[in-house]
Amino acid sequence: MREGKHPDELHLLQLANSINIKEKTALEIICEVKAATSKWKEFAKIAGVSSSTLKMIQSAINKVG
Repeated sequence: MREGKHPDELHLLQLANSINIKEKTALEIICEVKAATSKWKEFAKIAGVSSSTLKMIQSAINKVG
């Protein structure tokens, strides 16, 4: 797939296909990961992550997204 730094959904689906994961299953996995990561702030706060670290994480996510 040759896209290590910024893979999109198409790259992930191609990767899944290359290792014999069906597209429907791959899409379900992608959706589950998106749902879990969308709640990262909740999990971080429960874990006691400091506000300065939360800001640092959000900054990194913004650069990726």
